[in-house]
Amino acid sequence: MNITFKPVDEGDIEFLYNLFSERTKYPEEIRFEKKDIPLYEEHTAFVERFLKRDHEYQSWYIILYDNEKVGSLVLKKDGEWGYHVLMKHWGKMIGQTALDWLIKQHPDKTLIANIKVENKKAQHIAEKFGHVLVSYTYRREPTNTTKDIPNKE
Repeated sequence: MNITFKPVDEGDIEFLYNLFSERTKYPEEIRFEKKDIPLYEEHTAFVERFLKRDHEYQSWYIILYDNEKVGSLVLKKDGEWGYHVLMKHWGKMIGQTALDWLIKQHPDKTLIANIKVENKKAQHIAEKFGHVLVSYTYRREPTNTTKDIPNKE
């Protein structure tokens, strides 16, 4: 198993879009909704902003497994990190190897992982690499219905 990393470049835009889109096929407890996937044009602009360094990401890498693109690894300027690996490569410890590599690249940076409550595997990996639970985040989605707007009459 040979896992390496390369910085994201313009040639990775389509791969990254396909990787991101695959999230809609994840197991139900960690699946993303199609509405959460940007249009290709929006995604392209997002990557181009990163390449111009006008972005919240500090570092963004393509994960290579035996020289094949299999995932991405990101570190935001605030220390939040994340990785995604193509589903056909799950179970090969690619994500854990990526996190280990990231920690070694940034040994003095506080790292933050935002993980879905249902994603127990990702929580275990974060804990395995020294992360500790520090807060819970609660979110309320807007209902977008007129019945929820108080009558002003």
